[in-house]
Amino acid sequence: MSLPRATTSALRRNGALPSHHRNGLSRLLSTPAATSGEEGGKIYKQVVAALDAPMTKPPPASEEEMQRRYNVGRSYVIGMFERHNEEQHMMACRIKLKNHAVDMLPKHLRASALEEDDEGPPLWRHIPMWTPPIPGFDPDEFMDHGEK
Repeated sequence: MSLPRATTSALRRNGALPSHHRNGLSRLLSTPAATSGEEGGKIYKQVVAALDAPMTKPPPASEEEMQRRYNVGRSYVIGMFERHNEEQHMMACRIKLKNHAVDMLPKHLRASALEEDDEGPPLWRHIPMWTPPIPGFDPDEFMDHGEK
């Protein structure tokens, strides 16, 4: 059993089904439980009716509301543009300062400073949590120190 073409196109239009995927919901609805008996046909019809339901359009906005929405969107874009520029400037300054600090190191330290460390943080470092510690909880009781 496959879905009508309108249903799969409605799924693609709503983003629920990728455009390269054909009859994706038909595989789901072709299981024996979805198609057998009166209940299975009812579920199938409900899914098809829900997916093929006409899209309702919002009521048209007034001219003042359209201008307000335009101004809100424009202000948002300008604010995000300024924030992006500030963040990029701060990052460029940090990189420049880091490179200058590395250049100021003696040669024997510069080589080791430029090596990439792909290890994680040390195991003894505590990881900050959003929740407060539990009173009376001792994490050492649950840690394996290699002693048997």
